[in-house]
Amino acid sequence: MPAVIAAILGWLARVIVPLFGLSRLFGFFKQLLGFGLMTVGLPLAINWGAFKVAQATAPSIFAHLGLTSHTVALTGLAAWLANQLSLPFCITVFMGFVAQAAVMKLVKFGGIFSRFRTDRYS
Repeated sequence: MPAVIAAILGWLARVIVPLFGLSRLFGFFKQLLGFGLMTVGLPLAINWGAFKVAQATAPSIFAHLGLTSHTVALTGLAAWLANQLSLPFCITVFMGFVAQAAVMKLVKFGGIFSRFRTDRYS
């Protein structure tokens, strides 16, 4: 029985150690960081930046165009409807996936992921 356990542990060591080598571990964390930044960081930065720009420019645009409170109320109604339909969240998730796809095309996968990469559809 100890010989069987030793053989199993030896086989596991031969299989698992190359999978988690230092260079592959760094590559995995680099991909994880890129994935996190593109799916969370980029949409948050876009939303925050767009909000700040809109907040800074809206008063001057309203004053220049002579918009009334009724126009603002209709705009608020459209924003309320979009919020009820979760459109901002959907657009954020969609843009995150678009950014992730762009990063995935830039990054060449190697190591344990190389057998999953095909150029069949590109």
